Amino acid sequence: MLYGYFKKLVIADRLAIFTGTVFGNIENYEGLIILIALVFSTFQLYMDFSGCMDIVCGTSQLFGIKLENNFNHPFFSKSAAEFWRRWHITLGAWFKDYVYMPVVTSKWLTKATTIIKNKYGKELAKKVNTTIPLAIVWLLTGLWHGTGWNYILWGIYWGTIITISTIFTKQYKKLSEILHINTTSREYQRFQIFRTFFIFTFARLITALNTLEDSFIAIKQLFSSFNPWIFWDGSLYRLGLDYKDMCIAILSLLFVYKVSILQERSSVRQLIAEKNIILRWTIYYIAFFSIIILGIYGTGYNASDFIYANF
Repeated sequence: MLYGYFKKLVIADRLAIFTGTVFGNIENYEGLIILIALVFSTFQLYMDFSGCMDIVCGTSQLFGIKLENNFNHPFFSKSAAEFWRRWHITLGAWFKDYVYMPVVTSKWLTKATTIIKNKYGKELAKKVNTTIPLAIVWLLTGLWHGTGWNYILWGIYWGTIITISTIFTKQYKKLSEILHINTTSREYQRFQIFRTFFIFTFARLITALNTLEDSFIAIKQLFSSFNPWIFWDGSLYRLGLDYKDMCIAILSLLFVYKVSILQERSSVRQLIAEKNIILRWTIYYIAFFSIIILGIYGTGYNASDFIYANF
């Protein structure tokens, strides 16, 4: 629970000040400021949502109820498909069981793919059998988040990305062989992780802003100027977060990153539990007072205001 509150109050709510300032008046900003706001928005969403689930899971365990893990470090994913197997796991499982599989095994799709297979070959039939269910799933996923055009476009965006990556898997493999790319190297895997993060962050352009019109303005403004001087002239620290708050946000993100690496290898909770009582409670107190001291409690603050409460 403490880890969830740390993500929510120290990181997500702090980053929300910056993103709210920029996205609330998007026409006034350009270049790197929008890019930074997008990256912050990505981390804000993850810290808010995963923090919420950490709190819920912790609270449930107080009553002897163990809930399924809803996140599995999605930003370590090497592909869009893997990302969505790690992000909002329960929603993905629901769509797989109640939408994807029923469509794949439906009589009308089976009949259609059989006709295509007989006329045009097995390969095309396989692609159709993949494309149609994915298109339906992602359209409905977009509508699940909201009925606005931005969410519909968001669903189409992700459906297109995942469908293309699935259909052309063999071609990607052949291209890697032609270019002599070592796909098992650490450098290539880091590239894959960065690429997946970029794909997700770009998608935030569609849903992070108030309207689809604002999203198009943001895309235009993003490429309209290159303004690296914001790091030196102080303008970056006049968007809701001063230098101190910016440092707290970045250092906190690095802390979560290090914890996530440890969690990929073993249970951090178990590691702490194995320590002696003095060290264990020292860690608990440090975590508690870090939240109290560094947490954001602004005007109109409401502890129940999680982003995903709107969906």
